Amino acid sequence: MLKPICMRKVINQTKKKIILAGLGSVGKFYLRSLIKYNYNFIVFDPHIKKKNFYFNKYKDLARELNHNEYTHAIICSQADTHFYNFNFFLKYGVKNFLIEKPMGNNLLNLYNIKKKELDSNLRIISNYKWSVVKLNDQIKKIEKKFKMGEMYNFISYAGACCLATGGVHIIDFLNNYFLFKKNKFNLYAKLNLKKINPRNKKLYNIGGFINFNKDNLSATIHYDNNSRIAPVNIMIYKNHKIEFNLYGDYKIYEIKKNIWNEKITRYDYPSLIKKGSFYQNNIIDNITKLFVEKNYSINDIDRGISCFELMLAALISHKKKSSLKLNNINNLIKKNKMFDRNIPIT
Repeated sequence: MLKPICMRKVINQTKKKIILAGLGSVGKFYLRSLIKYNYNFIVFDPHIKKKNFYFNKYKDLARELNHNEYTHAIICSQADTHFYNFNFFLKYGVKNFLIEKPMGNNLLNLYNIKKKELDSNLRIISNYKWSVVKLNDQIKKIEKKFKMGEMYNFISYAGACCLATGGVHIIDFLNNYFLFKKNKFNLYAKLNLKKINPRNKKLYNIGGFINFNKDNLSATIHYDNNSRIAPVNIMIYKNHKIEFNLYGDYKIYEIKKNIWNEKITRYDYPSLIKKGSFYQNNIIDNITKLFVEKNYSINDIDRGISCFELMLAALISHKKKSSLKLNNINNLIKKNKMFDRNIPIT
């Protein structure tokens, strides 16, 4: 069982009744988990046909919530509805929220969610899975064990994966690893925005690339939304390489020891020395159980805010066609009037 991070105690819950809001591709994963563990739940989605325990209109859902007390809400609807759904469920007494990433499409709304979390002693978590499995700590142990030294280059490449949804896991990991704002990294982005979401053609799937760099360190995310290739991530060191995928499977490579001390212009094709997995179980199952059965909160709203700020910086860089300094990201966002703007992301 995965252990939560940045934990604090919250009010003990005795009766646990769950609302699942959103039955898209991610919502179906949560639905399977709710069924698997035999939880007491209902489903809300405007796109589904109404049947027992399924609601497609807010007025019908409000009637249900008026007559029954629900304690937990899993919000995995489209990002442009997260804030509305959060406030709707909060009005009916829900205190525990799992908000899928991206946790919204408006930075001001995310700050408002954070304020309400603190003011009303709410419990809010999300699905930043690389943080849940403490990927940073696992990577550092590998680096120390194999004497890898400093990582110089990170590359994440993929096909049908939006930078604001699937890519946000990588953005969160890199932000934790490099501390972009604190260490004054630069960002340059060239994006490809396409309205290809099958459930809502008004929302963008964001492809293209984002590069974070400082001195001799570089991290690049490059997603092509014309392809169906799943994300692959590569971490490059002087004599080692780590590859891992979205499912947590990893491989470690090393060049021959006899050229470790040769000049840097000498290169070698690395050999596989170890493979494994950063986690063994289904992440959605683990997050669902953590959310429903454990009375702890993870500091995910701050992750949501940080990741969304970096996405806004990427949009600004793309528009300006220039590199940005991330140590001044908050003022940069406000100066470009992006702080309270709704971003049409899926």
